Amino acid sequence: MGIISMDTYRIGAAEQLKTYADIMDTPMELASKKETFKQSLNRFADRAVILVDTAGRSRNNAKYLLELKALFDSELPVETNLVLSMTSSVENIIDTATKFDITNYNNMIFTKLDDSKNYGSIYNVIEQVGKPVSYIANGQNVPHDLMKMDPAGLARLIVGNRVN
Repeated sequence: MGIISMDTYRIGAAEQLKTYADIMDTPMELASKKETFKQSLNRFADRAVILVDTAGRSRNNAKYLLELKALFDSELPVETNLVLSMTSSVENIIDTATKFDITNYNNMIFTKLDDSKNYGSIYNVIEQVGKPVSYIANGQNVPHDLMKMDPAGLARLIVGNRVN
């Protein structure tokens, strides 16, 4: 695994991610522009997974969304996942997922399930947005609280209203 941080916007974001990378014994690179992003992707080409952290900017920032679209519109095969917080309202989650659709993301990841009371809203988001859920996060113990989702596991989560 390799990690690329493109978050030069938030103070301390790269340093925080570097700490996670050190804990996981994983190399990390900082890439602030499309060209350095491509170079980092090429350096990590032998890795099965490359995690890319982008700046968590507002869904209402059209310029930023276009920059992300341009970043991921490349000849390199990149699977993109939109990270969404379960602590947001369903309306805000759907609005975020809809506005980020300009980036052509492939999947959704729902985080902060440990701070949520029910998970039925995930179904509503999937129905409205039409994108699959690849992972859920049920806590801050990285990477142990990150769980891969398949349709059966997602159905158990939504209907049973429990993660395990």
